Amino acid sequence: LGKTRLSQEIARRAAMDSTFAGGTWFCDLVECRSFRDILHTVSDVLGIRLQSTDDPIGSAHALGRAIATRGDMFIVLDNFEQVADFASQTIGVWHQLAESVQFLVTSRTRLAVPSEVVYQLTPLSRKAGCELFVQRASIVSPKFELTHQNATAIHQIVDQLESIPLAILLAAGRTASMTPEHMVDRLQQRFQLLRQGPRISESRQDTMQAAIDWSWDLLEDVERSVLQQCAVFRSGFTLEAAESIIDVPEVESAPLWIPDILQGLADKSMLYVENAKENALDHRICAFDNIRYYALERFEDERTLLAARKRHAEYF
Repeated sequence: LGKTRLSQEIARRAAMDSTFAGGTWFCDLVECRSFRDILHTVSDVLGIRLQSTDDPIGSAHALGRAIATRGDMFIVLDNFEQVADFASQTIGVWHQLAESVQFLVTSRTRLAVPSEVVYQLTPLSRKAGCELFVQRASIVSPKFELTHQNATAIHQIVDQLESIPLAILLAAGRTASMTPEHMVDRLQQRFQLLRQGPRISESRQDTMQAAIDWSWDLLEDVERSVLQQCAVFRSGFTLEAAESIIDVPEVESAPLWIPDILQGLADKSMLYVENAKENALDHRICAFDNIRYYALERFEDERTLLAARKRHAEYF
């Protein structure tokens, strides 16, 4: 939902704030896979030399003490989700040792550290989504203009892509060879549409499918199975419906509780809860369409999908 772009903008504004005498620092952790990787990346960006990382816990504390000597700082740790298991040993320790430092961590999953304050990003408004489409389209195709003829199609694109920034950017990247009207006709093949346009970056953000692959790979096998079954619901579902329809795979450990699995998927940004305005108890659990379509495509056994759809039909 644009967490990196937002964190970069926040960092840019923080850099102009005289409050942070120790500076503003942006650490991209996208390539990190281990405790030591985090230590190396953050220490390199901050210019702090570590004697050794043979003892990563000791090194993390040493790095925290060094950070504390810098005074008031603003540090962004971007793309933390794939190393979230090390959050308490890194950001949790640094926040305690360097109380004058403000940390902004972006992640697709919650970190579960005591000092964590979660700000969950939501899609853009339709107006902002359309503006983003036009802005990107004008860069890709300098002759592109917003007109009365294509405005309706752009609105439809933004609505069907649920105002998700990456999806809008990828769709707008097609304007060099495709009109918005053509895109509307091809939104049912969204993973084909949202790829192979002009490159936005050299990363997983080049296609919508690659972006979701990244999150999918961070899930446990049970979470993947449950998410696939959630995909049979077209417009969200209640907890009661999930408990009746979802078949939780057997595991050797203690039986798994569906609310716990759904909470885990929500914590990893694969599901979200939509509260009803009139009755706070009547809320629905939802998945963005891009994730729902992706999960359906990941069914390797059609019989499993048909069985889930049968349970869905019998419930309703």
